[in-house]
Amino acid sequence: MKKRQLKTKLPYKEKTYQWSKEIIREKLHYASGSELLQYVVHMDNYAVSAMMMAMYDFDKDPLEGKYKAVIFDQNHGIVLSTRNTRQIIGDFLNNEIFEYQLGLAVQKKIARSMNLNRYHALSFNKFAFFSLKGFTNGKTSWLNLSALTEFSLHRRNASFTSVEVNGSRHIFCFDKVVANLDKVLSEAITHNLVVKRGLLAYESKLMGRPVVNGREKKSLLNDSQYFAYEIMPKCDANYLVSMSKGIWHDIFLLFGKRLFKLLEINWNYEDYKEAYKHNNRINYLR
Repeated sequence: MKKRQLKTKLPYKEKTYQWSKEIIREKLHYASGSELLQYVVHMDNYAVSAMMMAMYDFDKDPLEGKYKAVIFDQNHGIVLSTRNTRQIIGDFLNNEIFEYQLGLAVQKKIARSMNLNRYHALSFNKFAFFSLKGFTNGKTSWLNLSALTEFSLHRRNASFTSVEVNGSRHIFCFDKVVANLDKVLSEAITHNLVVKRGLLAYESKLMGRPVVNGREKKSLLNDSQYFAYEIMPKCDANYLVSMSKGIWHDIFLLFGKRLFKLLEINWNYEDYKEAYKHNNRINYLR
C-alpha cells in the first residue's frame, strides 16, 4: 500500500534539507538565484498554527535588511516576515486564539508546581511550541515539538530533525544555545506531558470512563527518553482544578487590559486594583 504523503509547500526534492541562520542568509536572499526561492513567500500577517515547524529569529540583523523572522510552515512554505518573533507569538496568544491566554496562566502555575524557573514551552497536548531562550524573554527562535523527531546537542550547537513530509526531512540547526538545552528541552516536553495527562484525567472524570488520546505520530513530544518523571506531579482528575484555583486575579487582569485597549484608554494599575476590589465585593454579596 502506497504511503500517504502530506501536502506541503516546503522544499521536497531532496531527501534532507539542513537549515541554519547562515544557510538561510546564503540561499534565501533574492540575489542568490537559488531554486529554493520558489518556496519563499512574504507574509506580514502570518498566523502561527500547528503546521509551523520552526521559526528563526533575525531581529538583531534582519534578512535582506528588513525580514525579522523566517518561518518554516507546511501550509505556506518558507515565510519571511518583517514582524519579529515576539510579535508573531503575541498575535497567536492575543488575537488568533485568545482563550489560550487563559490557559497560559494555568500553564505557568503548572510549571511552578514542577519547580521550573523559566517558561520554555507553550503546551497544548497534541502540539507544543518550544522557545530556545524562554518565551518570557521576548524575541527568540521557536520550534514545534510535535513536528520534530530527533534532537542532538554538541557543546552549544543544537539540531532538530523534522518528521518526514513528502519524503523529505528538515534539520533545523542553532548555535550558541544555552549549555543545558537538553535539560531545558526535557522539562518542556515533560510540561506538555503533565498538561496532557491532566486534561485526560479530568475528561475521564467527566465522561465516567477512561479517555485516551488517539494514535499519535512519533515526535519529540511523545518520546519517553525526554520524560523527566522525577519532576512530574500526580496528574489525577483534580490536578487541573487545583491548578486553576487562585488564577482569577490573572484572568481579571488579562480581561481588564484587553478592555482598556479596546476602549483606547491608558492602562492604569491603580484603576485595575479598584475594579478588582469592587468585583470581589459584588461576588461576596451575591
